[in-house]
Amino acid sequence: MTRNRLSAGRLALLVERLDERDLAIAVTLRTTRMATGDQLRRIHFAGIPAADRQARRVLARLVELQVLARLERTIGGKNAGSAGYLYSLGIAGQRLSKGTGPAGGFRIRQPWTPSLPFVRHVLAGTELLAQLTEAARAGRLDLLEFQGEPEAWRRFMAATGTVESLKPDAFLRVGIGQFEDAYFVENDLATESPAVLGRKLARYRGYYATGMEQHRTGVFPRVLWIVPNERRRQVILDACGRQPADTWELYRVATYEDAVDVVASGAES
Repeated sequence: MTRNRLSAGRLALLVERLDERDLAIAVTLRTTRMATGDQLRRIHFAGIPAADRQARRVLARLVELQVLARLERTIGGKNAGSAGYLYSLGIAGQRLSKGTGPAGGFRIRQPWTPSLPFVRHVLAGTELLAQLTEAARAGRLDLLEFQGEPEAWRRFMAATGTVESLKPDAFLRVGIGQFEDAYFVENDLATESPAVLGRKLARYRGYYATGMEQHRTGVFPRVLWIVPNERRRQVILDACGRQPADTWELYRVATYEDAVDVVASGAES
């Protein structure tokens, strides 16, 4: 299949060639937009004999079928090998999963490789999903829901009367024992100024004040900022500390190394 446009008949024939795991991989990439070969192996091939080889074979087949596209970039340098290959949905995968390509948007498009900063930001979200999947597999939590962009976004009427958009990088729900916790996730790569952080926090505060999320689900999710190091963690904490005191409990800040530990410990800890 070399054409960008696939007829309904050709798409139906393709579906017959895909198994449950193939379709699950497409759903993962619809959610995350991009993933490395290693991340897909950890999410979908754990516990399988010769998992590395099986993952390479399955991903290569899905690329051939245009369910996936292998992008013109590797992550981790030359030594990463095939585990560092970068994947997104191909044309057929976008049609099958009703998703889009690596840079998002709302139209089916031939995949291309975005800028490295953009790739790193998106892969940070995929890594969180991979780690949460591993934690669920180990019995540390139940991963109930993981939404990427734009599914995680919320539109609301601000106090000024204007319609605004809250755009977290992800939304997740987890079960911890008999309790259920929800989070909006901000993957921070230490590229935004304190002024930008302040505007983001104000938008969360504005959405919280509407009561929309609380009416819909009963609770307002914690806002989990995930940062690269302790220095950046302090910058985020300082920005949160400048918000009104009655909203301080909305925020949690964790490094990429301990984010899943924070989630697994429960939102009230």
